[in-house]
Amino acid sequence: MATIMSKPGPLSFTGTMENLVLKSAAASVRISVKVTSGYGAITVLDERYFPDGDGTVTLHHPGELCEPYARQYGSVTVTATVVELDGNETQTATEDVDMGTVLFGNVDPQTDATTFCQRHFLTILMGPKTTAVGRKECLSAYDASELSVTAYVRDGDSVRTASGALDPINITGKVYDYDVSPGNIRDVLQLSDAQQLLQYTCQSGDRRQTYEVVVEKVPPAPSLAFLNSFGCWEYIHCTGTHKKSSKFTYSTAVIGEKTRNYAIQEQRQLTANTGSLNYAMAEWADDLFRSQQVYLCTGGKMGKEVVVSDVKDEVTNEDDNMPSYEFTWMYAQKLHNVIDTETKRLRVFDGTFDYTFE
Repeated sequence: MATIMSKPGPLSFTGTMENLVLKSAAASVRISVKVTSGYGAITVLDERYFPDGDGTVTLHHPGELCEPYARQYGSVTVTATVVELDGNETQTATEDVDMGTVLFGNVDPQTDATTFCQRHFLTILMGPKTTAVGRKECLSAYDASELSVTAYVRDGDSVRTASGALDPINITGKVYDYDVSPGNIRDVLQLSDAQQLLQYTCQSGDRRQTYEVVVEKVPPAPSLAFLNSFGCWEYIHCTGTHKKSSKFTYSTAVIGEKTRNYAIQEQRQLTANTGSLNYAMAEWADDLFRSQQVYLCTGGKMGKEVVVSDVKDEVTNEDDNMPSYEFTWMYAQKLHNVIDTETKRLRVFDGTFDYTFE
């Protein structure tokens, strides 16, 4: 029977899942890997391997086999079946190897996945996040069916605390998603219009995430929803300068003795700036630029899919450094003549300028 030298732990991320290493005296070994979710089981690998000189067989990067299924189903369990064959290809031994539960995660947390999931939400944000009433915020956690919230509220001339609990808005496998938008927190805490939400902390077990609520004078341009490194939705709200430029490509010919533009293609590019970020949010914002799925967020709802490019991403350790990132985005669809009926158009004198006269 094959000897298991090393295998993945009870909980792994796809990006850092350990190799399966075994030793066998057999002539060859057939390894079959099965991924199981709440929707059934599927075999993702069935291959024959030949041991090297010292009888070692290594299944490299098993997380890559599980990645599309972990991304879709939140979490999956993985089992490998090892069949040893002699020179006549006759089975001499069979063994099932438990390779644990796998979560989608293109991250290296520098700790085991179990410890990370017990202490952190499924985000790379490791500090407070600035938000405002009207902005959409989402928080995801592994195996966390309850989420409590504690807030500081300005009530007249005094500041008091308030607490409540949130129910998940979506469950995928064992990944729980929560709506932690300031507006939803206000509803959960049953705050009146006269009461101002200053700060709130979401907690589940040892996991904690704090949000600092500011007064928003100018709406973000744009607000973007993106899939983070754990395959969970997060939102970034850009408060810096927003610019638009359009490039038109004309196909021209003389038709019926007149020059005509018989085809006109528009490529609209918009440049956004995150605005000033704290250092935790500056590190977290990189996840937007890693994401393969980004959507405009308008009125708290996902809209058109967009593509992000031309990122200017730089942070220094200078005392007066205020991190902010600039990037270009464009609509993913071919037709760029998109009418924006939900948000205000760009103006020369925006809200920031108007308030200087107060």
